[in-house]
Amino acid sequence: MTKLFVKKTSEETFSEKVLVKFTPSGMRNLKKQAAARLLDVSEFIRRAVEGRRADVRYEVNVIIEVGKLIRAVNLLRKDLFEMGLIDDEAKWAEVRNEAIKAMLRIEK
Repeated sequence: MTKLFVKKTSEETFSEKVLVKFTPSGMRNLKKQAAARLLDVSEFIRRAVEGRRADVRYEVNVIIEVGKLIRAVNLLRKDLFEMGLIDDEAKWAEVRNEAIKAMLRIEK
């Protein structure tokens, strides 16, 4: 029977620490850059130091923005419906469904 987890050697573990100071705006930028790559700050810095790729996941940002757009359309539809300015829910559902389909196409 093999072990499910194998203990890493001292060379394989992250045991060394370094303190790096940033300005508040520099830290915000660092976090933003790491988040755009779906990495935490430590992994982003490790990859930069080691010269490994840390590609920006643009599609993630696009999906997030399309999601915000869908929520905005839903809020607009709700407000217009409550004010009696629209009465055809099907037309608004079609707009929302097209936005969701676009988001799903981006995900692939």
